[in-house]
Amino acid sequence: MSKQKNNMRITHFLWSGLLCILIILSVDSFEEAVAAIETLPEDIDFIYRIPSPTLDAENNEISRAAIKRRIPIGASLPQDESILMTFASDRFETGRQAARLAHQIRMGVKPSELPVETAEAFLTINLSTAEKIGLELPANILLQAKKIIRN
Repeated sequence: MSKQKNNMRITHFLWSGLLCILIILSVDSFEEAVAAIETLPEDIDFIYRIPSPTLDAENNEISRAAIKRRIPIGASLPQDESILMTFASDRFETGRQAARLAHQIRMGVKPSELPVETAEAFLTINLSTAEKIGLELPANILLQAKKIIRN
């Protein structure tokens, strides 16, 4: 089920037996993003940031607004030092992987003969942010992190 309201789209779905409500907000400035975070309902469990050239210069302000509301914030790229968690690939290693595949093609290997490869993604957790929002992460989550920030 999905409904649209101004710059907000709300979708309900089941995931592993849990009812999830996904609220997608479309904003055009970091001021709008901060205002949207400040007015989110009290029962919001998590904010997921998508990289945006419009907002990236003010990532810290957006993260501060979420921390002030004690809402965990995650992203697919390490956008600022206050993001609670990221699950991302190493851009340098992804570039190296792409270069290796391109080199093989230039050396005559047909693209259809190359195996499908995906970039390795890794989890980074910021325990300093977790402490600021009063979130205690279980050991089994921390064990999965490649990098833990403890400022």
